[in-house]
Amino acid sequence: MDCLPALRRAAAGGMHDGELLRFLRAAKFDAARAEAAVAKTVAWRAENADVLQGPEADPVLSTLLGSLGSVDACGAPVFCLQLPEDGGMTLEESLLHDVVVRVCETLRLALRTHGVDAVGLTLLLDLRSVRLSIFFVSMLPVVRELSRLCEQHYPECLKSVLVDCSGTDHPLLPRSWTLFRPLLSESLQARTVVIAESHQLMAALHEY
Repeated sequence: MDCLPALRRAAAGGMHDGELLRFLRAAKFDAARAEAAVAKTVAWRAENADVLQGPEADPVLSTLLGSLGSVDACGAPVFCLQLPEDGGMTLEESLLHDVVVRVCETLRLALRTHGVDAVGLTLLLDLRSVRLSIFFVSMLPVVRELSRLCEQHYPECLKSVLVDCSGTDHPLLPRSWTLFRPLLSESLQARTVVIAESHQLMAALHEY
């Protein structure tokens, strides 16, 4: 791939080739755009070095993100993003940014660990125990920040997002997701599947 040396130089040794391929794919194989995006992310990572270090030690992160214990169609682990059952978690803007950065960094490290840098992971967004009001107050800002960071600095890190609304006491929740789905980036919209019935989850995992 002719543009790979230029992307490696822009990454300054901080990214594997599979991750560089995700940047190139996100730029629709426009080498100049991909190189600029890589350079921008390298600078962003330097500015946020303190936030990026040791994401596994973040106590807030540990309540939000965990491995589901299942694998997707590519054999990569599925991660689950979930609010505490009481929904009692409204993050200040600065803390929200830091926590979501660590979510993204945890997924990035998992990609490398499992050798799927170029493919991406599946994220299960578990909304089953979330009240509709709590969803808009607490979960929506997390999802929007996740979308923004994935678009800018972790392109195609998420191969697919499964939104699990099955078994919820609020039948309007799947419809509400549909209403604000356009707020997400176009690339993330295309990778998102809403699970309305519990039996659909395993089928979705096998498909995606």
